[in-house]
Amino acid sequence: MFTAAFRSWYGYLFKKANLQTMHKALEKRQSVRLQSAKHQHAHVHHHLPLLISPKSSGGRLLDPHRDAAVTSWLPLGLQMKHFRLLYNAEVHGRGLDRLYSHCERGAASPEMLLLVEELTTGSVVGVFVSHRLGVHQSFFGDHRCFPFALVPTPHAFKQLVTSPAHHHAKPVLLKYMLCLPTMMAFGVSSTSSAAALELDEDLMRGKSDESDLFQSPPLVGGGVVEFDVGGVEVYDFTLE
Repeated sequence: MFTAAFRSWYGYLFKKANLQTMHKALEKRQSVRLQSAKHQHAHVHHHLPLLISPKSSGGRLLDPHRDAAVTSWLPLGLQMKHFRLLYNAEVHGRGLDRLYSHCERGAASPEMLLLVEELTTGSVVGVFVSHRLGVHQSFFGDHRCFPFALVPTPHAFKQLVTSPAHHHAKPVLLKYMLCLPTMMAFGVSSTSSAAALELDEDLMRGKSDESDLFQSPPLVGGGVVEFDVGGVEVYDFTLE
């Protein structure tokens, strides 16, 4: 009986020692993880996933996690709103007339995000626009507009106060947006017809050149200026 009691007590102590050892090991691992996480957060800025409207479906050029940095580029008043897909060339048909129709008919906000896929490499570029996409016979838009590269490397090109237009003594027309029935252009340079992004009437061919308005290089990269267009999508911003 004494032997059984001794074995029971010894077994209890053995299990207790093992449990304590396991707890210490777990605490050590957790401590390492926390320190590692703190180290990573100190060096990497993490963005929350994009808010995509539940009413959106079918878009493939904007990824909530991969493209999370886009929110930080937007004006503050839009950063808590949802992205809603208004136009998708692969669903609604390809052409400026269809794009304009969907943007003018169903937009919840004047501000929009235009995404364009370069067909050969899958690069995605685009523009944020301050006014609704629709036919205008002259330039329009304001300083909130900006072009950007999204895939493979995200980068936004905001207008600088030192851009050439600001060095003229007399007012200069800032060519943010041009939406004609036959073409769209954004960020047209002050001294030439070169634009940060230009699309043809059929949304089949695109062009991206240096723009002195935004001090931006060709958006596609790799020395590509003219390119075949793959997907085209337009998003507006909603509260849900």
